[in-house]
Amino acid sequence: MGNKKRCGISAELAKGIRNTMQSASTHQGQLHYDMMPLDMIELDPSNPRRLSITPAMLREGLNPLHVRSSTQMEELEVLNELAESIRRIGIRNAIEVYKDGQKYRVISGERRYLAATMLNLKSVPVRINQKQNEFDLRYIQWVENINRQDLSLYEKYNNLKSIADAYQKTHHVEFDVEHLKNLLGVSKIQAYRYFYLLSADANIIE
Repeated sequence: MGNKKRCGISAELAKGIRNTMQSASTHQGQLHYDMMPLDMIELDPSNPRRLSITPAMLREGLNPLHVRSSTQMEELEVLNELAESIRRIGIRNAIEVYKDGQKYRVISGERRYLAATMLNLKSVPVRINQKQNEFDLRYIQWVENINRQDLSLYEKYNNLKSIADAYQKTHHVEFDVEHLKNLLGVSKIQAYRYFYLLSADANIIE
């Protein structure tokens, strides 16, 4: 019988989770749950996960001639199912947000937010996070996104690129193969594949 691939989180991710929990314990009010008016929340435009449907589309209706019409209809079907579930039992997992100016941006829970918009809910349960630095925020979104079966190849690439760019910006070092290997918990061969993808010609990415 062949060996099964073992999946797990990297040591650095595990450390980051511990640090987040310690921060929540020692800094009261920085990480807490609340009910929040829906109009105080907005999607994060820099989230590598790009849903085809926006709140405006849900309010105004979908355009059947849109270039991504078929994708939008598929997403709408999923949102309708989620909205029906929320109608019956409510939002069981709080939407994770962070404060940005006068609004709160979604870290994870985009579909819950959109389904709540479909239902015209006035408020939703949220987990309010302290605002992360750029790298930590993109890394959290990577963790939230990477195991989704419906994530496109381009979204995975975009997620990876956002981590690399944010790491260089936050840590002021050149992002290399070792950083990829340690952060993502992958083999060196896989890290090299990711690394060369990040530096690929724009035509290849397209």
